[in-house]
Amino acid sequence: MKKGFTLVELIAVIVLLSLIALFTFPSVNKTIKDRKEALYNVQIDNIKASAVSYIDKNGLLKDNDKVIVTLCQLKQNGFTDEKIKNPINNKYIPDDSKVIVTKDERIFIYGTDGNTTCTVNDTTLFEYVEVGSEYKETIDVSLYTVTIYSGDTVVNKIDTSKLGSYFIEYVSSNKKINKYVYIVDTTSPSILYKDKVNGSNEIGKSTITIEANQGVFIPYNVIVSDNSGEVIEPTISSNVNLRIPGSYYVTYKASDSSGNTAIKTQVIKVVDTKPPVIESVSGNPSVKTPMSVVITVNAYDNGVGLHPLGAYSFDDGKTWQVSNSITVDSNTTLNIVVRDAALNKTKHTEKITNILKDDKNISFTIKSGTLKNNGWFTSDVGVLVKPLVSNDYFESFSYCTGNNICTPDKTSTNYNGETIKLTENTSGTLICGRVNEKDNTKTDIVCSTLFKIDKSIPDVRYEVISGNQNNGYEPWYVSDVNLSVRTSSISGIEKIEYCTTTGNSCTPNKTAYGSNINVILSTNSKTNKVCSIVTNNAGTRGQNTCSINYQIDKIVPSVSLVLNGGVGDYIGKTASIKAVVSPSTNASGYTFIWYKNGTQIQSGTSDTITISNGDNIYKEDTYRVVVITGAGNKGESSKKVKVDTVKPTCSLTANGTNGNNGWFISSSVNIIGTFKDSESGVESKGVGTSYGYNGNTSYSVSTNTKGTTIYCSVKDKAGNEGSNSITIKKDDGSDSSCSLSGENSSWTNGRVHIIYQLTNSLSGVAEVQDFIGNAMSTYDDELVDQGQIRPNSNAYGLEAIFYNPVVYKTMSFSSWSITLNSGAKASCPAKTANVYFDAVKPTCSFVGNTPNGSNGWYKSNANITATFSDGSGSGVESKGVGSENNSSLDAGSYNNHTTYALTENTNGKTLYCIVKDKAGNVGSNTINVKKDDGVGSGNCYLSGENTTWRNVKPNTRYVATSSGSGFNCNFPGDPLNVSSCSEGMFFKPAFFGATANADVVKTRDFSSFSIPLNSGAKLTCPAKTANIYYDNEKPTCSISISGTLGNNGWYKTKSTASVSGNDGSGSGVASALIGYTASNAVSSSITINEGGRASQLVGIVKDKAGNTTTCTHGEWKVDATIPSVKVTGTVASGTWTNKDVTLYGGVTPDGVDSVFSGYTYRWTRDGTYVGSTKNITATSSGTYTLTVTTGAGNSASASYTVKIDKTAPTCEYSGGSSSWTNRYVTIKIGCKDNESGCASGEKSETIRTLTRTKAMTTTIKDKAGNSTTCTKTFDVYYDGTDPVCSVNITSSGTSGVSGNVSATDTGSGISGSSSRSFTNIKSSTTYTFSDKAGNSTSCRVNVTSSTEYRKTTCREYKACSSNQCDWNTCLTTKCSGGWDNRVWGNKYKCCSAQGCGPSSCHESNPGPRYCIKDGNAKCLVNSGKWNSCKYKECVAGYETCRAENCGCETWNSAGNWSTTSCHESTVIKCESRTVYYGS
Repeated sequence: MKKGFTLVELIAVIVLLSLIALFTFPSVNKTIKDRKEALYNVQIDNIKASAVSYIDKNGLLKDNDKVIVTLCQLKQNGFTDEKIKNPINNKYIPDDSKVIVTKDERIFIYGTDGNTTCTVNDTTLFEYVEVGSEYKETIDVSLYTVTIYSGDTVVNKIDTSKLGSYFIEYVSSNKKINKYVYIVDTTSPSILYKDKVNGSNEIGKSTITIEANQGVFIPYNVIVSDNSGEVIEPTISSNVNLRIPGSYYVTYKASDSSGNTAIKTQVIKVVDTKPPVIESVSGNPSVKTPMSVVITVNAYDNGVGLHPLGAYSFDDGKTWQVSNSITVDSNTTLNIVVRDAALNKTKHTEKITNILKDDKNISFTIKSGTLKNNGWFTSDVGVLVKPLVSNDYFESFSYCTGNNICTPDKTSTNYNGETIKLTENTSGTLICGRVNEKDNTKTDIVCSTLFKIDKSIPDVRYEVISGNQNNGYEPWYVSDVNLSVRTSSISGIEKIEYCTTTGNSCTPNKTAYGSNINVILSTNSKTNKVCSIVTNNAGTRGQNTCSINYQIDKIVPSVSLVLNGGVGDYIGKTASIKAVVSPSTNASGYTFIWYKNGTQIQSGTSDTITISNGDNIYKEDTYRVVVITGAGNKGESSKKVKVDTVKPTCSLTANGTNGNNGWFISSSVNIIGTFKDSESGVESKGVGTSYGYNGNTSYSVSTNTKGTTIYCSVKDKAGNEGSNSITIKKDDGSDSSCSLSGENSSWTNGRVHIIYQLTNSLSGVAEVQDFIGNAMSTYDDELVDQGQIRPNSNAYGLEAIFYNPVVYKTMSFSSWSITLNSGAKASCPAKTANVYFDAVKPTCSFVGNTPNGSNGWYKSNANITATFSDGSGSGVESKGVGSENNSSLDAGSYNNHTTYALTENTNGKTLYCIVKDKAGNVGSNTINVKKDDGVGSGNCYLSGENTTWRNVKPNTRYVATSSGSGFNCNFPGDPLNVSSCSEGMFFKPAFFGATANADVVKTRDFSSFSIPLNSGAKLTCPAKTANIYYDNEKPTCSISISGTLGNNGWYKTKSTASVSGNDGSGSGVASALIGYTASNAVSSSITINEGGRASQLVGIVKDKAGNTTTCTHGEWKVDATIPSVKVTGTVASGTWTNKDVTLYGGVTPDGVDSVFSGYTYRWTRDGTYVGSTKNITATSSGTYTLTVTTGAGNSASASYTVKIDKTAPTCEYSGGSSSWTNRYVTIKIGCKDNESGCASGEKSETIRTLTRTKAMTTTIKDKAGNSTTCTKTFDVYYDGTDPVCSVNITSSGTSGVSGNVSATDTGSGISGSSSRSFTNIKSSTTYTFSDKAGNSTSCRVNVTSSTEYRKTTCREYKACSSNQCDWNTCLTTKCSGGWDNRVWGNKYKCCSAQGCGPSSCHESNPGPRYCIKDGNAKCLVNSGKWNSCKYKECVAGYETCRAENCGCETWNSAGNWSTTSCHESTVIKCESRTVYYGS
């Protein structure tokens, strides 16, 4: 048996125990840590729950978005233990740790590392004060130091006039009190009525009665007030329709920003209690008539209108009809009733008694006129008035027309009658007549029925009867518009056809009867209107007439607010609130007024408000919108938003294998995102290659990248956004590549640079080695043989360069390797590159091309040949031969020709050969050739031809030219008459031989001819005819005159002079012109229409070649004037005068005596010759005629009536009075004249003022101007003035009044006694006096009385004699500018700003500027009010002062007696009396 462990076993046990401890101890530690964290979390949850209970109990979230509570506050108010330990670190949780609780029940807690410093004696209080009320302190402030905070600002007092919150801190040596004061509004607004409704006296009543159709309904103006001081616009809704009786409602609603709402509703009762009005009844004849009559009732209703189904009854309401007229054939009584739509009725009785049945003595027959409806004519009316008595008795008949019975004033003897025309519009015209018999008997007057004529076309008028409008929003209506359609016509209105529309017009489709109707417009539109056609009772239908547009918008908007830019009620720095209005559109449009926390911030048509907030803000705002239609209807909505402008944060961490220079070299890199927000909380997040909220919290980069940016994005619930980014570079070397550049697949002659390159677009190459392992370096091309392989450090590879004119086809590269910046290595395999380099030019040349003519010329066609070669180069690719230089053209221009065919004549032409090898090298050569075979190298033409006639010889020639080898001018003789020859040209003139001296030549014929060329060929010119057009001969010229030849060589009618010519066989006449001189001969003829003379005429004839001939004619005289004669005189023709009359002869045209043939004159009076001068004097009355004759024989006449009266008129007198009268007296002086008649001067005067006699003078005149002065003194005796009376009072008193009354008259004098006396009368008495003209006047003695009192003792008050009385009040006054240092009278000080000085600031000038001098009496300069007035004694003017035992024991000073009533007492005795006064 073993007693213990071996060493090996012991070691094994120790190892085993170590392993057990290794795995057991960490597990135990983790368990303990987890338990401590769980206990800590429980404690934190308890603190949070305590904070919520504390806040709920005190209502702290009522007006706040969030509340912050410290752990100390919870301890002080008993909501948690005094000391709370953190089980994790075994330390007390600090008392200044904060718990934040928000309205959406989110709770945050923030701890500190401080110690427990809270004193349980501290107290926290909460108080709510109604806005507008007084804040009353409940703590004795004398025991504490008090500090009031509004937010972070210290203020002096709590302002309860507006909403807000305050924090008050009370601190003493042993205690601290914290008080939260909230100014709240729990009171609804007040709505008060301001004025009346529609003129009613009923204000403030809950029910108001309004008569229908009494104007436009306008709701109350109301005053809305709120204790918060907010300006609140009420919303008003109404359905009142004054057109239709019934009960309606008007609702007034007002809401303040705290959500308190007041509503006031009124009942509007619309009634119609007033019956219709019968304006008149027409058609009842006032005299006898043999005709039927039409009775028409004219009525209207101011309420709901006349009954549309029948408003008129003529049988006391038994039957009803729409028409307001009835035809009556016999005498009867009509019981007329008119009713309105509310069945109110008005009655009227009409008796018809003048319809004549028998004993007709005269008839009335309608002969013309359009009779239409209801007995009305719509045109002029012709009525035959004819007697009905026997012709044996008939002598004549009389008739008249009028609105009533008239006395016949027109007489006719026509037994067949007279037709009377009635042409004026009339509601009733009578024709009355009677027969006048031979025995002087006149029959009774008989009248026709009333003839009613209405030729007018009825019009229409529109008037608003009712309709609600909001003040300031006219012309829009917010209710139905009750529109009155009114019209009038002399015949009355039968019906109104109407329609309503929102367009420009409509065709009436409804009918109403009566002279006015009411139409309701109810469509919400900017273009409501009524169109109407009126038909009057005469049956005339008017035009379709439309009203103006009535704008109606009854919409009361319903509003809700939509928050954009956050989640829930949270917003960030920028957001918007959209007002969603129902309905979304209306007729008048919407205006949006936005408020923030009760203050207006925006107004306009935008339904959206943009919100901008500062940084790092966490608060709550209230937004309200009032939506007003263009018509003034309102809707509103409000919304509280929580502002969080604290940005959330996010960060990114990259996990992977790091390489060099910030590169990752692992196969992938993983990026992890972390997101935080401490206010509203994270709403959205994302990680990716762009900003966005994809919900990912990580991203993996697995591809090589030179720089990929990974972004994290985070957005909180308020819409605040945060972001971050990280850039990842990854290169494991797998994306490197090898490539050859600069290779050629075809031959080239340009410099070849071949590079074998490794490309790495990521980290790049860190070290470059050549194919033999040496470090690469830069080589100079000029120091390296072409074709040698060398390193290229710029391209990270190998290169070979070819540039000399040699040939290479391929080049071989061995394998090689390279090191990257990321630390990896890359290698490239061996490769062979294609070079194809050839820089040697090919050649070409011309052979065997000798000219076959002389002097280097080819005289016939020839082929020019070229040869081409590229030696040992890349080979000929393209070639060509031509006459253009193709050496600089591309390969497409090579024509591959080896010969050129020379077929055209040329003075020298260069031919080119060109060749290009496969590498693009180009070679070329040239040769110059000349050829002229004589064909096409010459030209024959005419020179100097004329195209029009001329009188100068032209230089016309037949010319030959050579553009080739030239002419051989050395031929023998001159058989062709060549006047000139050169190597290139010769010519032949036209004027030689027979044509050399001709005067007229039109053409010249040339024969054909030939001339040799230098090349041995000949140029042949064909026969030609040249245009010469040469004329040197003048034409002929002659002048002729047309017209009627009168006296003395004068033409007495219109005369024309013209010229003509002839050019024989020449070029022909071009123009023939005539004038008074050669310089003004510009037309083919001259015409004198009225008159004129010329000493000579000149004619000029010109032919087409310019040759001219002149001819002349002697004197030419023309006078075709038919004179216009006019006679004027010193008085107008046919006018009376008392003087001789000078007659003046006038002739038109005037002044022709010296221009044309002259005038002769002949005068006659009533056909008898009286003179031959132009002017004569008439001494007697008669018709004077003047005849004027021209020297050429034309004549005309004119007459004048003379009336002469040289006898004066005579005077006639009338009027006046020989005795006194008080009626106006008229006196007159008249005129009498037996010849020309009286013209003026008659005079009359009506005397209206006191006059005994009146002298009158006037001058009378007759129509001839003779006058007589008339003078006469008339007896008038007119007195229209009443006598004047006066009252003389001799005594007044307690016995009565005595005196006398007297009268005077300055005119006719008093009739009878002029004075009367009276004694002790006690009442008023009237006395009458008259003068001799009958005028009278009344004089009144007025007697009044009064009662007087007096007392025997007095106890009175009197005014103070100085300002030393004491005062009860310290008057509050304003005193700005400080005190003046000067003291006046040692009593008062004066404010310097009042401007007073030594002359006015003293004790005798009391007023509100002074205060009794005292050290404690001061004036606050800034506030302008008294601060402290110790004795409260201020001088502001005199006051009354009581003085005991003053007065007297006798009658008082007002004459002892006074009208003031007296009341007896123990110290006062009274007596009274009655006194009479006269006036």
